[in-house]
Amino acid sequence: MMTTSWASFEDKVRAAASYIWQADCVPSNVGGVNLDGVMLLSDDVQIFIEMTEQRDLSKVREDVNKLNLARTTY
Repeated sequence: MMTTSWASFEDKVRAAASYIWQADCVPSNVGGVNLDGVMLLSDDVQIFIEMTEQRDLSKVREDVNKLNLARTTY
């Protein structure tokens, strides 16, 4: 379950990404993987975003694996 502060953090990151790349950044499922933010800029350019408050190596590896699976599937 997300806390209010965590949901607010995710919203702020998605808003910043939307501002920087001038595209909608929304949570999405890509290839069976739930990602915190996905932006489809064109057929050739996609941005996938994962966010975490955890600072351990296993979480980083988990998120990198999610991003790689989404990239390969897309």
